[in-house]
Amino acid sequence: MKRSHFRLCRTITYNDFWWDNMAVATDDSSAIMFDYNCVYRGYAYSEEERAFEDVYFPLTGLISACRMETLPAWAANFSEMPI
Repeated sequence: MKRSHFRLCRTITYNDFWWDNMAVATDDSSAIMFDYNCVYRGYAYSEEERAFEDVYFPLTGLISACRMETLPAWAANFSEMPI
């Protein structure tokens, strides 16, 4: 799984879009971000990445839930998924 995730993460993503993190030209012809604390290496969302997430997130959620002393209520969403 880690190898697949790393292979898919080939895009620089920015996850803090807010008006005070951007400088925009007065004629709106261009813009630049200047708050880089939320820049990550991620992936451009496509069918391949969606297929990965459809397996990865429920699986890691179930693994986390099974490590807890009692099964949390939110784990019911994962355990009821069709296999």
